[in-house]
Amino acid sequence: MTKKNRVVLVPVLSKLENNASFLEAVLAEADEIVVLAIIDQSGIVGNPGFAVHEIKIATNLSEEIAAQVVAAGKKAEAIVEWGETVRLVSQMAELKQCAAIFLVEQKNQYYQKLRQQIKERTDCHLQEIHISPVIFEAQKK
Repeated sequence: MTKKNRVVLVPVLSKLENNASFLEAVLAEADEIVVLAIIDQSGIVGNPGFAVHEIKIATNLSEEIAAQVVAAGKKAEAIVEWGETVRLVSQMAELKQCAAIFLVEQKNQYYQKLRQQIKERTDCHLQEIHISPVIFEAQKK
């Protein structure tokens, strides 16, 4: 009998997802990782140049994370979607039959609201990983 792969979703809500400590925690729990970068239309108002720039950043970041996952010997899929964040996260978790959604824990109100809305819209387990800002700053250098 074949073992079913444990698929997890990593929505890119900040650049903190591209962090060795975060990825290590996710890799320990997953056989396959779906990296979802979202261009949320509500944050882009009337400037097409800004939208193109955001798409490029999201694509590069999601592909970079996926490449690190593959380098660690796991399967990865990088997806960039355009739309409302909570809806896309919950739909992608269901579509890909994810066992969990991994988030970088943040202390701001936007994140707290987003986390609560995701919890309300999906039955998928939500796993938050704390990343020390000091470690993150050292890794950027």
